[in-house]
Amino acid sequence: LETRYLDFLTVQTDSGMVKSYYLQYFSQKMEETAFEEIFIFTGDSKLLLQSQINQQGQDYLPALILNKKEIYDLGSGDIITSPPFKSQDGNWYLWGFYRIDQKYFLGVQESASRLARVDRLAMVFGFIGLGAVLVTLIAGWFLAGMISRPVEYLVKFSQELGKGNFRAVPPGNIHGEFSTLGKALNKMALDLENQDKEKEEMLAQIAHELRNPLGGIELLAGLVREDFVKQNLDQTYISRIVEEIQLLKNRLNEYLNYSRPVQVNARWVDLPALLTELDTSLSARLQQKQLSLTYTGKTDKIWFDPVHLRQILLNLISNSIDASPPGGKIVIVSQQNEKTVILSVSDQGKGIKRENITKIFEPFFSTKEDGIGLGLAVCKKLCLENQATIYAENNSGQGCTFYIVKGAPDDTIN
Repeated sequence: LETRYLDFLTVQTDSGMVKSYYLQYFSQKMEETAFEEIFIFTGDSKLLLQSQINQQGQDYLPALILNKKEIYDLGSGDIITSPPFKSQDGNWYLWGFYRIDQKYFLGVQESASRLARVDRLAMVFGFIGLGAVLVTLIAGWFLAGMISRPVEYLVKFSQELGKGNFRAVPPGNIHGEFSTLGKALNKMALDLENQDKEKEEMLAQIAHELRNPLGGIELLAGLVREDFVKQNLDQTYISRIVEEIQLLKNRLNEYLNYSRPVQVNARWVDLPALLTELDTSLSARLQQKQLSLTYTGKTDKIWFDPVHLRQILLNLISNSIDASPPGGKIVIVSQQNEKTVILSVSDQGKGIKRENITKIFEPFFSTKEDGIGLGLAVCKKLCLENQATIYAENNSGQGCTFYIVKGAPDDTIN
């Protein structure tokens, strides 16, 4: 900016040529820089010249008053800019002030639209930040899945081991430390299965060793009772001995049945036919307590070993008969959910104590005075061999319900 002619702007006369010179200069700079307005003012905030012709004649601008202190603190050659502001035309602008010398100042008004590049950059960085957050979330979700899925598989596997299902298939497709943990759990399952087999074999051997001499004792006791009959002697005690021997033999047979290896021959079992047979077999006990045994089902067949299923239902119904009050009901229900068949046996007895609900399937655990605690253990063992699960729940009213959950092979589902 040529400053030699600025003093002529303060002269009221003969300043037309100077004004034209500066206005032409302003016009040129506005085209080059896209300034909205250029003006020159004095130290007392009085306008000397404006680029906008339609605003010529104004003596003061509001911007000079608003920024007065900042303007007059400038030294020669110094520059300041105002914060962005919104004008009456709805657009955003910036003021810029430059101190030419002690007497004169130069002011410019620039459209803030030139800052749109900064806004666009801010938007770009915002999207970059948002993308980084999304990538972090996706990566976190992926990593969490990589960690949680193997843990979930191992938890399910350990739960099956806790249920006594030592033949549960260990989880595959896991790596790193989880793979090491899976192998350790699988080895533990094999060790537990071997220990369980050893225990069963020992139990079977003990029962077998006891049953042989017990048979001889039973035979001799029977001969003694026959002599008592021939001699018309009192048979009370010898009959009691024979009964106790028979009871002991029955318990030994239960031990042997529990410890004997199980062979599974699964097939489709006709539930109504099986339950009709059990109703006939247990009719005397049911009539003795005036109990009713009913069956309702949404499916009439289940993929199971028929001998095993008969033994399981026989044990469960027998327990329900013992637990039910006279005149009660025993209800058997079958239902199918996708590929799962659920068979339930409910009674109206006293139910099972909460602290015993998880113990009733353990071998030799019984709440009956004359029980040996193998009935439900046999049920659990037979269910596991048939790849089924069994559990019990107390009813909301009275009694309890035993559930048998069995999944059928894909190619045998109707």
